[in-house]
Amino acid sequence: MSIAMTLRNETASSITNDVVSIQGPLPSSNSCESEIKLFAYSTDFNRTGITHYHEGAGIDYLFLTGNDSPKYIFNKCNRQIYVLLAGSYKQYLSEIDGFVQLTVAGPAGDFALHNVSGAHFLSVDGETDGWQACKNTNDPYNFSKTLYQLTFDGHGYSDCITVIVKAEYVQ
Repeated sequence: MSIAMTLRNETASSITNDVVSIQGPLPSSNSCESEIKLFAYSTDFNRTGITHYHEGAGIDYLFLTGNDSPKYIFNKCNRQIYVLLAGSYKQYLSEIDGFVQLTVAGPAGDFALHNVSGAHFLSVDGETDGWQACKNTNDPYNFSKTLYQLTFDGHGYSDCITVIVKAEYVQ
């Protein structure tokens, strides 16, 4: 049984895969969007914030960094997650061949939140069980020497732990 299923079974007797409804205010008038924070959970640790660090031209990789998370914007209508850069530029959450990153190149991957007894699990392309946190990924600025980098399906790295990713709405 996967860690995600184990953790879900602790909190829910049944799993629903309905995309959650929007809760909480957002600075824009777009009814499709809400601010969220992202957190990783595993059998080794509980509720660790997921943040992003610059790694290249318009690219930030995601890392597990502590108790809190920056705000991300979740658009349930087009199933995208992004952050705003200077002005109105968007940096989109993308998953390509296991690499999870924010990029100005545009979104890649279908992101949704699945409500399981009030917990909002993040999926990519319909999968919630592929999340892993890996060290020593050879990222450009070597953040992964000391921090866990968020990946999907481990991307072949050997120093990984399985995690689940949950979102919390910002009120």
